[in-house]
Amino acid sequence: MSGVGACPGSGDPVVDVACAPFALELTRPWRTARGLYSHRRGWLVRMRTARGRSGYGECAPLPDMGMESLAQARRILPRVLRTCLGRGGHGLQTIPLPQGLAPAVVCAVNTAFLDLRAQAMGLPLALCLNPNADGVVGVNAVLGAVDSELGARAESAISAGFRVLKLKLGTGPAEEERVAVTALCQRLPRGLRLRLDANGAWSPGQALEILQSLRHLPVDAVEEPLRHPDPQSMRWLQMELPWPIALDESLGRRDWRLPDGHFPCRRIVLKAPLLGGLGNGLSLAAEAYEDGVEVVVSTALDAAVGRLAALHLAAALGRPAVHGLATGGVLRQDVGLAPDPSYGAMAVPDVPGLGFRPPPGLPFTALPAVEDEAWELPLP
Repeated sequence: MSGVGACPGSGDPVVDVACAPFALELTRPWRTARGLYSHRRGWLVRMRTARGRSGYGECAPLPDMGMESLAQARRILPRVLRTCLGRGGHGLQTIPLPQGLAPAVVCAVNTAFLDLRAQAMGLPLALCLNPNADGVVGVNAVLGAVDSELGARAESAISAGFRVLKLKLGTGPAEEERVAVTALCQRLPRGLRLRLDANGAWSPGQALEILQSLRHLPVDAVEEPLRHPDPQSMRWLQMELPWPIALDESLGRRDWRLPDGHFPCRRIVLKAPLLGGLGNGLSLAAEAYEDGVEVVVSTALDAAVGRLAALHLAAALGRPAVHGLATGGVLRQDVGLAPDPSYGAMAVPDVPGLGFRPPPGLPFTALPAVEDEAWELPLP
C-alpha cells in the first residue's frame, strides 16, 4: 500500500473529483511483440480544491505492459478517488492505495495530487520533485516496427534533429529485421544511434543470436529482449553484449536484484503508470544510480497528461539522458496540449504544477457526492 503525495496546507481540501473518458486513435496501428494497438483508451482525472486549484492525472492502463485492465481500473478508480474528497494537507499522504493491483490508478491519483502540490508551491512539478531538476531533456524519435516506410520515417526524424532513433523488433522474421536494421544503419549520419525494443520477443538463445548479428551497428541499447526474463538470464545476456540491455515493462513484476544486490543489466526504463507514480519512479532511479545503472523515462503511448508527467519525471532525475517522451505524434487526436520535441529535446513548462490545461468542452463527469452503487465510470 502506498500514499499519493500531499498538497501543502490543511485549509485547501479536495472538494470535487471528476473523470473524462478518452479513446484516441493512433496515426497508424502500433505493432509490438506483445500486440497491435489502434487506440489509446483511458480517463483523465481532475481534482479541485476549495481554493479553486485543479490537478490532473491520467489513467490509461495497458495490461500487456504489466498494468491493470481497463475493466479493473474502471472499478477501482472511483473508489480511490472517493477517499480523496475532503482531505487536505498531510492527510493526503496517508490514503492507502492498491498499488500492487492497480498501478495506473495509483499513478493518476499521485499525479493529480503532485500537480496540486506544485501549484500551491508556485513551482513547476519537476522542481517540486527535485530543486535541481533540468529545464530541458533529450528525447529519442519513435520509428515503430520494421515496414516498407521505415526509411522515410527515419529520414524525417533525422531532418527534425533527433540523434537517437527507437525501433521496434520482434514483430516479424528475425532475418528480415536484421537486413532492414543493417540497411538503415548504412544510411545514418555519423554519431546517430539506434535504440532497439523487442518487447519480450525472444528466448535467451534467440536474443543472443539476433543481437550478436547486430553488434557491429551503432546501437544505443536494447530494451526488453527476453520473453520470460529473470535476473540470471538478463545478467547472462548483458555480459555477452557490448551495449546496455534494459528492463522496461518487466520492472513492475518482481524484485530484480541479484543475490549480490546488483541490478542484472546496465539500464532501466521508467514508466510511471507501471510503477504506481512519479515518486516510486524517483525512488527506483535513486537505487539504480547507486548501482551504476543508467535510467531512462518513457511513455506508454500516453495522452498529453501522461506525457507531461513523464517529462517532469525525466527532468527531476537531473542527469543527462535521452528519454522516450516524443510519442505525441503517434496519436491522431489528444486530450490537450503537451510540449513538442525540438531538435531532439523537450522543454519543461515554466508554469506552476504539471502545466496541463484541458480544452473547453472536455466531458468530465463528477463522482456523485454520495456513494451510489448503481453509478459507473463512463467507458472510454
